Amino acid sequence: MNAVRGIEVFRDATSVERCFRSSTHPEIHFSLALSRVLAFTRYAKALTGCARANRQRDSDRHAFVVNMDKNNINPRGNHMLDINSFDENAITWRELPDVEHVWLSILDVDETAKIVDVLFRFAANEKIVLHRHVAAFHTFVVKGEHRIYTPEGELKEVRPVGTYKAGKAHPEPHTEGGGDTDVVILFSLRPYCDGPIYEILDDDGNIVDTMTFDGMKELYAEAA
Repeated sequence: MNAVRGIEVFRDATSVERCFRSSTHPEIHFSLALSRVLAFTRYAKALTGCARANRQRDSDRHAFVVNMDKNNINPRGNHMLDINSFDENAITWRELPDVEHVWLSILDVDETAKIVDVLFRFAANEKIVLHRHVAAFHTFVVKGEHRIYTPEGELKEVRPVGTYKAGKAHPEPHTEGGGDTDVVILFSLRPYCDGPIYEILDDDGNIVDTMTFDGMKELYAEAA
């Protein structure tokens, strides 16, 4: 993909976004967030390709490839995205304060719908801090393998690339992390109010911190 084509892809995505920007429907917001990741990655790759025109021309052609092979099916029987060329180096990551093994890049904060779209990156073969979800959320595994652990550290669930999940607030805490490589996950956090999103816990299950919608909004403003 050349730079002109990359810019066209980026413009097309942003044009679609402007058409639906006024909508507060959660599914539209999640689709727009995923489209934004796709478009941004393609745009960044196109610009990089201009500087390296004679290198990796074929591999830079598409940022995402949909693999509809019959063997690429998740446990629910649905075909999964095979994202071969996503480059997390094109994303501006920042550390989450006082939380090890996790980085984030907030894509959008919708103050009307009270929805935060954010990319999280969890370190390979590590577990992030114990926490619980106190608001609805949707996830999509963009790259790597997403591992979920019980509070005792036992592996509970493995989500391969392309897995989509819709979750609700749940009292049971957990930890999570990447597989053999860092995992990148698109989270659509949906408190639908200014209230809490996560509760951060110590090893005894006591609440030591809370991540709220306003807290995410502040992080987003700092990165602007």
